[in-house]
Amino acid sequence: MATALVMAVQAHASLYNITFTDGGLNTASGSVSTTDNGNGSETAVSGTLTVDPGGTLHSGTYSLLFNPNGTGYTVWYAPQGGGGFGYDNQIFPASNPFVNGNGLMFTMTDYSGVVGVNLWGNGANSYTEMGKPPWTLVNGNATLTAVPEPTTMIAGALLLLPFGASTLRMLRRRTA
Repeated sequence: MATALVMAVQAHASLYNITFTDGGLNTASGSVSTTDNGNGSETAVSGTLTVDPGGTLHSGTYSLLFNPNGTGYTVWYAPQGGGGFGYDNQIFPASNPFVNGNGLMFTMTDYSGVVGVNLWGNGANSYTEMGKPPWTLVNGNATLTAVPEPTTMIAGALLLLPFGASTLRMLRRRTA
């Protein structure tokens, strides 16, 4: 029974929760769904990031920007001009930092037009979020937490079913 539970918990998750804080005013949280690249990295294919109000970054809920170059580097240019962000949407779950120097790219449309936030890693426990427009750079810490897939939890529970049925049969025999 314990083995079935361990198998369910250890299964590879393709959904991750992300948090970011600079230890002050800027906080963000969200989640990304990934596909496994087979080499220890995963490509984020969808997700959201909500930047909380009160900080220097433009607050709101951003959506992960699709990377047309697959696992390669690409650039998003702010429609308002003034440059852009390089990104590759690659996640390295077993590494610190869990994103490389290109990072994850999120965008949203609001009253000022299309705005973006790029989250990338600088080194162990060191991350940067940068917003555009206006250009806003915030250094801080980020976390990546795997979320178990519901199908994995159900599969683990189904593995326990024979043990429960056997226990019920034994109890019925003792009472008869």
